[in-house]
Amino acid sequence: MPPSGEHMPLSHIQSQPSASSDKRDNKNKNKNKKSTLKSEVIALLLFTKTMSLKNFTGKFFPSSLPPANAFAGHKVLVTGGTAGLGLAAAIHFHSLGAEEVIITARSASSSRAEDAKKKILAGSGAGKGTAGKVSVMELDMNSYGSCVAFVEAVKGRFGPTGGPDVVVFNAGVTNSQFRRSPEGMEEIIQVNTLSTTLLTLLLIPWMKQQRGQRSAPAHAVFVSSGLHMSVDIKTWAKYIKEEGGVLTHYSKEENFEAGLTSPMYNYSKLMLMYALEEVAKMASDKNGEPQVIVTSVCPGAVKTELSRSMQENSVLARIVAPLYMAMIAKSPDYGARIYLAGALAGPAEHGKFLRDYITDAQYASRSAPVLTSKEARLMQAQVWKEIREALSAKVPAVQETV
Repeated sequence: MPPSGEHMPLSHIQSQPSASSDKRDNKNKNKNKKSTLKSEVIALLLFTKTMSLKNFTGKFFPSSLPPANAFAGHKVLVTGGTAGLGLAAAIHFHSLGAEEVIITARSASSSRAEDAKKKILAGSGAGKGTAGKVSVMELDMNSYGSCVAFVEAVKGRFGPTGGPDVVVFNAGVTNSQFRRSPEGMEEIIQVNTLSTTLLTLLLIPWMKQQRGQRSAPAHAVFVSSGLHMSVDIKTWAKYIKEEGGVLTHYSKEENFEAGLTSPMYNYSKLMLMYALEEVAKMASDKNGEPQVIVTSVCPGAVKTELSRSMQENSVLARIVAPLYMAMIAKSPDYGARIYLAGALAGPAEHGKFLRDYITDAQYASRSAPVLTSKEARLMQAQVWKEIREALSAKVPAVQETV
């Protein structure tokens, strides 16, 4: 099935294609649509390993909200908080007492950003006891230059005063067709994996340094997806052997995969999980104590616009998705509550994947093929190496952190 709707597509980022690229896009569009019913049924079976009975009850019995003052005095940064789950999370943080909520947009003065600010203030009951500020910072996840400038702006904004209390790395994308980012990579992996990891590598060491100015560790919350459990990494070993790497393989337009479970999105989230293993280590001191508490979260299926693009290339998705969304999908309000859990996590949850639809034992078992098996450990090391090298080649500052 389509990924949970925590991210809005960034198709508007792409420049207008040339006539030759139009022909190439049409050729690949046709190719992408040739996803067979057999392959989609197999994908659906893999998808079921991410499910449990709680998936069917979550929309009716949401997680409880924390106390009304849970984020009193906190400064919270949510990337991509202008719509969907990011916006819902920003509303929650503001209504729960945050001193300031900062969201990001490609243009801080855009109507989209201004509308989001108004919704946060209205949704959290501003003027009825909630006095927190709402601000917008500029960030384009398709550009390394924008990511670097954003990090410098964050550092300048907070100075040596402890930094933000919570950073939610929510911004992301999914597409039904291949789109190449300005940095040369397929856009889904560019945004969800590479740019998110870049922000992390530049922010976490600085946040760690600010620990001495704080009474408790800050929190870094990464929006992942349980769909990382549905990836079959056996094929990745072939790409490494024959093409030199997983990123190299997926940077090629002809290798874009479309279908029922949005494979490219799932791949990007598994790669992010591999990177976050290293980030969690980076955020700890020499004794293993977290100086920044790092968690990844999955809201489950959520009603947003995201699933629509996935149905374009999948016969089965067009049949199943509407029924699935009607039966299972939560509202953004309900889905975003897992973000709050990450933002309130204690040291014991550092490095963990938080979700409310399967138990820890179920997750350990179902994620073993991609996270803890012998093959998975080798793949994690390889993918992390590729991510490191890709980022270091474009952003020299990364070399100082890894």
